[in-house]
Amino acid sequence: VVSAAHPLPVYVVCEDDEVAAWAHAHGAGVIRSPGGGLNAAVEHGVSILTTEGYPFVCVAHGDLPDARDLSAVAGTEGATFVPDRHGDGTNVACVPAGVGFRFAYGPGSFARHVAEARRLGLAVRVVHDDTLSWDIDTSDDLRAGDVNSAGMPTDAARAWAPRTSKASTMHLDLPVPRRALAIAAHPDDVEFQCGATFAKWAAHGCQLHHLICTDGSKGSWDPNIDTAELVATRAVEQRKAADALGSTGEVRFLGAIDGELEQNRVAVGAIARIIRELRPDVVLAHDPWRRWRLHPDHRNAGFLACDAVVAARDPHFFPEHGLAPHRPAAMLLFESEEPDHAEDVTGYEAAKVRALLAHVSQFETTMYIADGDDAAGLEAFDTHIRRELAAQGRLIGVASAETFLRLRDL
Repeated sequence: VVSAAHPLPVYVVCEDDEVAAWAHAHGAGVIRSPGGGLNAAVEHGVSILTTEGYPFVCVAHGDLPDARDLSAVAGTEGATFVPDRHGDGTNVACVPAGVGFRFAYGPGSFARHVAEARRLGLAVRVVHDDTLSWDIDTSDDLRAGDVNSAGMPTDAARAWAPRTSKASTMHLDLPVPRRALAIAAHPDDVEFQCGATFAKWAAHGCQLHHLICTDGSKGSWDPNIDTAELVATRAVEQRKAADALGSTGEVRFLGAIDGELEQNRVAVGAIARIIRELRPDVVLAHDPWRRWRLHPDHRNAGFLACDAVVAARDPHFFPEHGLAPHRPAAMLLFESEEPDHAEDVTGYEAAKVRALLAHVSQFETTMYIADGDDAAGLEAFDTHIRRELAAQGRLIGVASAETFLRLRDL
């Protein structure tokens, strides 16, 4: 760990004379712990370094046998945390000095530290790094073949469970936008992918807009269904779903035939016009670069949205619109394989489920609910959605989240 911190200045907080001598021999400073346990020792060390003028302090435990580069997580704005491999503990924490951050190590510390950063108004960044997530807490972590007597992984252990330097970073929460536009392939896609985020933003005053690219006419397993009637039904359901999210904005339909959405100049121009008219601060859309995507509408809707954002921002695209260009502040791509942004949607799980259940015509095809009287199916669907939100929340240390890839330089 000391070597991994190079070239940062390193201090070891300890009570033991032998450990202090070892630290000095390896070029580290020593801060004597006052006792009182791990949290007291960390807070004492941070306090000392604050008085010495360090703007940030990076706290890393000594039981990280794979640690290679701590400098990558240090010195950023806000607070940065590296959770353990279970998403429960905090192996590395980098926080501004002098802000009164209250450390709370022990089981569940990752979520507590994220909550403390938010209490202090600090931006939260979470780094998932295989070389920093493996720590030695219990005898199970010292099982034969994993580490040697010095606590270092053996060659056999590395072959069995290689831990690479690949790391992913995730940021938490945008400021609530004034206006947001979700561009999706089908009715119900917005609610599935960002419904809880929309419900949260609406509750804080954001004007929500939906743009649905296709008519949803193929959204049934029934070969004899009246597709014109299905299109009309799904449009009504989409408006009801928007209402359930608290939307005060518009629901618009591009009108392409379900399954036949194409990338072309006409479609890009139509979406760019809507962006210029509605002037959203944030645009949300399918990630078109998701690998092995089967449904063409999701892929094409994502590319159309990205192309339209470029066209809407630049005055020489579609000047025939007669509208001022508009450049959104951010774009969030849902369904991404490499999300780097999360919205904490704790408390908005039920709103997402309510909005989804407005799409009654989709009970059988996408929700596996027989009908509105299928109590078991309704409960199973509610549980499934909440579990998905909880799984995404664990990535960022909150109870529930929706995750996205954020495009910043628009």
